Amino acid sequence: MIRSTHQAPPANNISGEAQSPQPQSPRGANGKPADPTVGLPAYSAQAVRNTTLAFVLPTLASGVLPPHLRSMVYVPAGVTYAHLRTSPQAIGFQPRPSRPNALAATALGLSPFLPLLSLQTHFAQSDLKVGRLIQQVWAGLADRLPASVASALRNYPINQLLARASAQMGAAALGSVLSHAYLTQAQQATPVRNAAPTHSALPNPDIKALACLSGAALFSIPALVASPHMATLVPGWSGLPPVARTAVVTTLLIGAAVATSAVAMSQPADSTTDNRAQWPDVEQLPTSPDLIDAAVASIAAAAKETPNGE
Repeated sequence: MIRSTHQAPPANNISGEAQSPQPQSPRGANGKPADPTVGLPAYSAQAVRNTTLAFVLPTLASGVLPPHLRSMVYVPAGVTYAHLRTSPQAIGFQPRPSRPNALAATALGLSPFLPLLSLQTHFAQSDLKVGRLIQQVWAGLADRLPASVASALRNYPINQLLARASAQMGAAALGSVLSHAYLTQAQQATPVRNAAPTHSALPNPDIKALACLSGAALFSIPALVASPHMATLVPGWSGLPPVARTAVVTTLLIGAAVATSAVAMSQPADSTTDNRAQWPDVEQLPTSPDLIDAAVASIAAAAKETPNGE
């Protein structure tokens, strides 16, 4: 087999600076090396989108439920979270991070929820001008609507749920920065050498069903703790400060999310990737661009050796 000894000049990046030779990386569908890095804006936007679908929308929808049932929205939130974790994502690191790194990044990305939701609970106990203004605007809107709709709007806890949704969005954005930095550093610390092509994850239906069931079961624990029934089960629960109760519920939510992610990541790796990536010492077969370069070099060498006129 013909192999070329010609070395191509270093490629330039977007800024025009020459890049140093890098280890061979997985190739995409177009035959070009896939960029292993992921842009932070796109990564954060995806994290905020998933948080909106899994947590923000259920939080806002809980306002239409009776107060003793509002915490039960954590159960469908857990199912939605599991569904998103087992679905192919538009933005992701290639090659996919190892399971320990992925779980560590998940826990790191969820960690800002604890301080931000606790801070939101603390401010909810204060009489802020912004809260009074929002309540006045909300009451003015209710006065312009029919009586049946106005009654429902007045009973809707707009300040509490809007503040909680804002804290969730902020925690998702901050957590995505932390998890992105961790995964980027972990990927740079373990460079890929002669990796085989990596394809997007295709969810296993059994794993998806198991993850959704696990999400519902695991998220039902913080749902029970956050419900008014907790005061009956634990006599001293109602005597705790609201910030402390929020911290306990949020910690249970983070633990449920990490455990659900672990179930979602239990899909065998060989169902979506080439097993040759596990054997870095095996010589990689030449790709189409390598064969083209070798053919061009051979034709050029033959032309130089051929006498003129022949």
